[in-house]
Amino acid sequence: METQTKLEEISKKWDSLTTEEKEQQTKAFLKQNPFIVNRDNGNIRTSEKSGFIVIELADTESFESNPMPEVHSFKDPDEANKKVEELYPSCTPEWKEVICKACVIEFEVAVGKRKKASQVPATDEEMVIENSHQHIRQLIQSHVDMLGRNSSNSKKTKIGFRKYSTLEEIKADYLQQVEESTTQLAIYIQKNHAVRDGKHRILSKAEKTESTSHSSNEIEPTLVEEVGLRVAPDPDFVDLIYSFFYPGEEPTIGEVIARSHYLIAMNYEGEDTHFRQSLTSKGRIGVTTVSDFKETVQMMTKYHFTTQPILDPNTGACVGSLNLERMVGLIHHESEFLPSTLNLKDLQQSGLLGPRPPMLDENASIALAEALFAKGCQAILFEHRPPLQPDPTGSQEGRATLEAGLHIMTPVDIVAYITE
Repeated sequence: METQTKLEEISKKWDSLTTEEKEQQTKAFLKQNPFIVNRDNGNIRTSEKSGFIVIELADTESFESNPMPEVHSFKDPDEANKKVEELYPSCTPEWKEVICKACVIEFEVAVGKRKKASQVPATDEEMVIENSHQHIRQLIQSHVDMLGRNSSNSKKTKIGFRKYSTLEEIKADYLQQVEESTTQLAIYIQKNHAVRDGKHRILSKAEKTESTSHSSNEIEPTLVEEVGLRVAPDPDFVDLIYSFFYPGEEPTIGEVIARSHYLIAMNYEGEDTHFRQSLTSKGRIGVTTVSDFKETVQMMTKYHFTTQPILDPNTGACVGSLNLERMVGLIHHESEFLPSTLNLKDLQQSGLLGPRPPMLDENASIALAEALFAKGCQAILFEHRPPLQPDPTGSQEGRATLEAGLHIMTPVDIVAYITE
């Protein structure tokens, strides 16, 4: 259902309410959706708190198969300097600049409008509702007022929409953006540092060019300085209002995949119908840029799916996809022309590298996925995060439990859901 149509349905309910009833309905709406994170159409505000990180390089002589560097966070610059001296006694100023960085280390979460003067620190669900119901009521009214106007000019921001159930989830979501960048920086320094005469330094571009294990094109990752929120108006807020006034009208992406997995898994011996692995699990589903090409293709043909997301082995982020339809043109080639792994450069040279599938919210209406599939999209991704406090009354009969992490949906899942 289009956003405009949903707004028209919402207006039928909203315009029939009295002022008192609108306040009651808004509070009921917030009871279901207390934490709405969105720059313009939300009640939760965040502000970054800066500090310092110190990167402790992994011991390359340890017995671990893949030792990882460790990132230490500090609010006080003196404490950060002490840690640098502890880890790297008498290091050069140049190395200190490499290993110690000023960056975001935590967030404060507040409730209120965009103006700082209206915001108060968020403490619990009840106070969030009490301090934001008037603002949210105005937002619902402003969306209803958009009928007849073009509302498709939302701008891209760093954080997409998702439904939060606790304040801790919000903090974790925002800190994840920062931690990913600090981890990438730490890995970069780990790979591109050298020790000469007991002093640490970063390899020069010339040294990287001469080395067989380094790339001269590799760029130092940038640390996140600000985490942005999506700009209004956006269809996700409309979906949230619509699902409140018309509950159960349309299933969510997460609900469809939980049911479709149960139905599809029944056709495969040994498959667990009640549990669906994520792409980022250590099981057989997720593949990375170092996975074996032929084994991946054999797995795809066995389970009858044509698109396989390819993940970065360090961050777990999707960096591309493998599509079986692209292999049709290689039918006359010998097997030695096929890549041995899912290395992106090799896949691109052989014409097999596909785009990253779109990322949607698991709580979004299935209509959003249907619209993408209708335009030729072959798969979408979503991240499943189990609630910290599961609903004890929620029935799992006839549906699978989703493992936390990244999941894929294809048109086959929707077909299985609607034809059961």
